Amino acid sequence: MEHTKGPWKVLSERSHAQRYADVGYQGFGKNKIDVLMARVFDATINCNRNAQLIAAAPDLLEVCKNTLETIKMIVPKNPKWGDWTFKSTQLKLEQTIAKATK
Repeated sequence: MEHTKGPWKVLSERSHAQRYADVGYQGFGKNKIDVLMARVFDATINCNRNAQLIAAAPDLLEVCKNTLETIKMIVPKNPKWGDWTFKSTQLKLEQTIAKATK
């Protein structure tokens, strides 16, 4: 499953007048088009923080994929590490990537 390529960013933040934050892709070039990916409604200070987390999602997914591939390359070369150091991290990365790409 593909997602809209980034960079995603917080396009507008929650303020006293605006009770939501927008997350999207800001277009570039002559035909600049902003694409709204999410509108975060939250009456608390967490609204902007949640919007920032959503905006970071494509980057976080890429880091998870790269880290998983690194673990898969390192562990076979160092079998004793696989028993305790990386197994739980590998499993969590696989579950997180699956959750993001279903």
